[in-house]
Amino acid sequence: MLKSCQVYYTKIDQLPSAELVASMMDRFPPLLKKRLSMYKAERARALSLTGKLLLSHGLKDMGYYEDALQEIYYSGNGRPFFQNLQIDFNISHSKDIIICAIAPQCKVGIDIQHVVKISKRASSFFLHPLEDQDMDNHSKITVWAKKEAIGKVDGNGLGMAFTEIYCPENIYYQGQNTYYIHQLDIHTDYVCCIAFHQKSVDIETKEVDLVQLVKEF
Repeated sequence: MLKSCQVYYTKIDQLPSAELVASMMDRFPPLLKKRLSMYKAERARALSLTGKLLLSHGLKDMGYYEDALQEIYYSGNGRPFFQNLQIDFNISHSKDIIICAIAPQCKVGIDIQHVVKISKRASSFFLHPLEDQDMDNHSKITVWAKKEAIGKVDGNGLGMAFTEIYCPENIYYQGQNTYYIHQLDIHTDYVCCIAFHQKSVDIETKEVDLVQLVKEF
């Protein structure tokens, strides 16, 4: 059976105020509220909260019950998961876009990167020896986003050496795991990559207005 994945994203013209964030946090389950409180910077807390609003919206849009956020727990490596739902999700943000992928019956990792200039020194920390150190900047960011997405599928991103990952054909093998990578056309100023263990996944993207997210929560 063909697996499916819904991808929701929102563009941020102005982040929710600290007061509004605090008010909405009180409506989150205790564990999520505790995790949000760990962000000391207001912007980081607001971005993380907005990601959860996207997740909540997506779950409702896909027909899951409204209290599904109560089912979220965290693994030993800090990756969130649903305790009693056969569904996976992953959230990423960069500059003014927050994106959330929701996939029933399969693991998913997603990463979005705003296109900025990357120095040769910085790229040496994630480019494989077989990858061209002189590739254009957009290509470097695409490589980076691919590797981030791969690392987020199983939550092993911090433990993976990106300089050892080489996937020119959008497929990567690691031990018994296989990762298939797709690029999503979200915005001309951004690169977005999504990864699965499954080769064929039906991916649908939907943009959601931030004001709508706040109003419906």
